[in-house]
Amino acid sequence: MAVPHTKHPSVDRLVGTVAVSAEGVNFNSLDGEKVQLLFLLISPPDRPGDHLRALENISRQLRDDTFCRFLKKATSAEEIQQLLDEADNNQFVS
Repeated sequence: MAVPHTKHPSVDRLVGTVAVSAEGVNFNSLDGEKVQLLFLLISPPDRPGDHLRALENISRQLRDDTFCRFLKKATSAEEIQQLLDEADNNQFVS
């Protein structure tokens, strides 16, 4: 998994996206393995608290092996959104 993130003045609110790759992509990971889950996060420079809370939330969810397994098996944007909503509302059923 990879969580590239930055702060940039071109955004006025927190923006995030998720990508799932069954084959994995090269991302210079520490273990040398291809990355299957990518979370991109961009926030305005004047909102560091929001940025840190979002990173915290993402990392907490990514520590859940069951959540990651379900996310890797997702086949549609709707399915990914449902998993994210369940995780965000602490309703993820493993």
